[in-house]
Amino acid sequence: MMTTYWKCNSEGCTDTVTYRFKGLCRSCTTYELGEPKTAVYRERVNADGSEYHKIEGMRVGQFVTRRQKMEMDKQYSKDRKMSTKMRKARQIMREEGIDISKEELMQIGETVDLEQLVGEEE
Repeated sequence: MMTTYWKCNSEGCTDTVTYRFKGLCRSCTTYELGEPKTAVYRERVNADGSEYHKIEGMRVGQFVTRRQKMEMDKQYSKDRKMSTKMRKARQIMREEGIDISKEELMQIGETVDLEQLVGEEE
């Protein structure tokens, strides 16, 4: 187990000692008839006396149910099939000598001009 260190960090405190227990700062706490009137607690510090920052641990997420796993597997299968089709399409394009760069977009289907559609209706 890791050793914890405690120190009073209030302004004007004369106590510079680092303790291994939390407790109250004896120089900053005011007492009345042996009982603490205003309690000043020590704050956690590192072994060298610098300010301690708590490191958030990894949280355990929700468990994946069987239904969710099946949906994830279906989606993974669809993605894998799509990447295979894209790879084969690129391979065919290379074999046919069609040069396509990553900046260009492949357009699938026809582009239809609106003027042509209006002319056909009349």
